[in-house]
Amino acid sequence: FTLGGNDTRLYPIVDGLKPREVFHVGINFRGEEAEASLLRRYLEEALAQVRAKPKFAEAAAFGSVRQLVSHIRTLADAEMSTVPTYREEAARKDAPSKDVVCERIRQETPANSVDGMWANTFTPTSVPKRWQLLVEKIRWEEQGEGELEKNHAYIWRQLTRSIGLRFPQTEDAAFAAHAELADESFVNPALATAFANLHGYWPEKLG
Repeated sequence: FTLGGNDTRLYPIVDGLKPREVFHVGINFRGEEAEASLLRRYLEEALAQVRAKPKFAEAAAFGSVRQLVSHIRTLADAEMSTVPTYREEAARKDAPSKDVVCERIRQETPANSVDGMWANTFTPTSVPKRWQLLVEKIRWEEQGEGELEKNHAYIWRQLTRSIGLRFPQTEDAAFAAHAELADESFVNPALATAFANLHGYWPEKLG
């Protein structure tokens, strides 16, 4: 998981706890100050690692949300421009076997199990209304628009079961300790649970 390019990957450690252990705290957050403090320090450590990346210096030069949005749109357009030329040869290079695809699905399970959580506390009054509504629309869609069958975490679990992967419930300690899930697979979802339970960090959440 990177926020600043395909260089050194983020791997925050707080109080000797690995991301998977922080994830377990975040997904079972009860509102206690000790839990909030752990999530906050994990988030701050992750952000410090992001800010140490060379590409962050480029983004830090933006003077407004409009400039940031323009930059993101440019990156997205560049990515989308590769779609028309994406053919079977490239696809087979990215996914050379069913086993490779299944392993990717396995390792993406923690992140997809908390899809939409990151926006649970996005309630700033200082952000333009259209951005508030955009975030709320994304959260609403990711969490299923009130229908279980549309909930992204539910859909992902259905996918994992369809290819023979079985996991404990996301809230269980056994899920965070699952031997087939890499430590790195919990970096992003631990951040999502931190964002979900901590107010503030509006620029980071909006980004």
